[in-house]
This record gives sequence, C-alpha cells and structure tokens, in this order.
Amino acid sequence: MVIRDKRGILKIIEATIAILLVFGFLLVIQVRNKDVSLPNFSEKIYDMLEEISKTPSLRAEVFNTDSMGFIPAGPIYDFVHDKVPSYLTIKIRVCDEIDKICSLNEFVNGEVYSGNRVIVPSVEEGALNTKKLSIFLYRNQDG
Repeated sequence: MVIRDKRGILKIIEATIAILLVFGFLLVIQVRNKDVSLPNFSEKIYDMLEEISKTPSLRAEVFNTDSMGFIPAGPIYDFVHDKVPSYLTIKIRVCDEIDKICSLNEFVNGEVYSGNRVIVPSVEEGALNTKKLSIFLYRNQDG
C-alpha cells in the first residue's frame, strides 16, 4: 500500500500544532493575569467566629469582657492571632447591643476584613444576655 497524498497528513499535523500553540498562548495569558493581591480573609473570620461560638471556654470569655470594649489580649485574641498572618492588625470588639452596628470606630486606610456573630451564653448559665463579637483584620496603608 503506497501513500499517495502526504499533503493530507501534513495538513492534519499542521492544524494540530496550530491548536496547541493557541491553547499554550491562552494558558500563558491566563497565568499572567492571576491576581496576586492579599488573600481574602473574610471567610476565615467567619470560621473563627464559628469556632469561638462552639468552644465553651472562648464563649465564656466573651461574657467576661467589658461591654463595648476591645479585647487587647487574652484567650480570644490569642486564638485569632494564631490563625492569621503577623502582617495583619487584629482588633476584636465585644458589643452588648446585638441590633446595633459593632464597628471599629476608626478610619483605616487599607483593606479591612471584618465579621461579627451573636454569641449566646450556654444553657447552664441561664442568662439571657447576648453579645455581639466582631473581628477586624487589616494592614494599615499609612506608611
């Protein structure tokens, strides 16, 4: 059996190489356009708040803090500090009024990740005082 028309096979090989070149070019363009900014910590904050609400010792610590105060140190701060990179500033605030906004009370020039959750005391404590726990993570852009 003699191959009469080698041009057909060459055209198929040529088309295959052209398609591979186009896919390679698109892959290179997509890799270059990937966002290399800071990771989004919003979801991580909600995971931390969920874990705090489920851990009895951390939940009890929320009720031992001053109302409307920031938590500068302690078990809750240490728990959050262990889960975020050191280049981020951590502010944790406990608010008594769960229907009000529990804010940072300062302007931050940069990207701020925040989350809050209502924390309810355990059934054994029997109290009805609920508190709102807010976590703020940011890297200040002011020099």
